[in-house]
Amino acid sequence: MESVLADRRAQSAAGLNDVRSRLAQRLKRIDTSQVAVYVTGSFGRLEARYPKGSDLDLFFLYAPGSDDPKGKLELPRLEWFRLIAAVIDVAEALEFEPFSKDGEYLKAHNVRRIGQQLGSRHEDAENVFTARILLLLESQFVVNEDLYDDLLLETIGFYFGDYATTSTTLPTPPDASSSRDWTLSPGSCTVLSRSGRRRWCGPSPAFYGTHCAHSTTVDFVRSDASR
Repeated sequence: MESVLADRRAQSAAGLNDVRSRLAQRLKRIDTSQVAVYVTGSFGRLEARYPKGSDLDLFFLYAPGSDDPKGKLELPRLEWFRLIAAVIDVAEALEFEPFSKDGEYLKAHNVRRIGQQLGSRHEDAENVFTARILLLLESQFVVNEDLYDDLLLETIGFYFGDYATTSTTLPTPPDASSSRDWTLSPGSCTVLSRSGRRRWCGPSPAFYGTHCAHSTTVDFVRSDASR
C-alpha cells in the first residue's frame, strides 16, 4: 500500500508541475495578480493518476481590492475570458477529461463573499460551500501561489470572526531542531496566527490543518508536502 501511495504522489507531483508550467507560459501576458487557481480532488490529495486517469478539478478565487469591502465585485470579464481560455487549452493539451457540465462550475469566487455566505442558504446553490471546504481540506495551488496562501489564511480566519483577539505578533516558533517540540515534520513548518501574520519555520509549506499547541494565539500549522 505504501508503494502505491508513493507512486500516486509522484504522479500527482508530475501532473501538477506540468499544469503549473504550461499555465505559467500561457499566462505571461495576462494579469492574474488578483486571482488564485487551485486544484482539488485526487490532485489536491496527491492521489492522482497521471498521465490520464484523473480529472482536473479547478477552482478560482478572486481577491478584490479595498474598493469592494462587501465582496460584490467579480473578476473583470476580459481577464476572466483570457484566463479560462488558457486553462481549457492546457487541460486539453495534457489530455484531461473535459470539465464537468460544459464548464458550469468554472467560476471565480470572490473570497469576501465566501466569508459573508458562511453558513447561509445561498452558499451551496452558488457552489461556494464546495469551493471553501475543498480549499481547506484538499487543495494545491496551480496559479499564483502567494495569493493562494493569503486567501487560504483569510478563509481560515472566517471561522474565527466571532472571537476577539488582542495578539498583534506571532510567538517565537518552536525549536525546529528538536523533535520533541514538533509533532509533524521537524524543520519544515509554518505557524499561522489569527491576526493574519505569518512566520516560516522552514521551507515549502503545504496545508495540513493541524493545531499547534505552542501558543494560544496560533491556529494552524503547515507541514512540508509537495512543493
